[in-house]
Amino acid sequence: GRYVLEANPETAEEIMERARLLALPARVVGKVGGDLLTLKNETPLSLQDLRTAHERWFPGYMGEA
Repeated sequence: GRYVLEANPETAEEIMERARLLALPARVVGKVGGDLLTLKNETPLSLQDLRTAHERWFPGYMGEA
């Protein structure tokens, strides 16, 4: 399994340090804030576009779009 955590920068540093001490694999995958989702080595994604895709997929799947 995998977990995604959101934390302020100071807490993120502490989480990463504790993971290292416990020999747990962990990495920072992105930053939160603003109007975009930005992941390392990826094109930023608009939160509005993500919200629209999330809210419309099921009606579209059911043929109600």
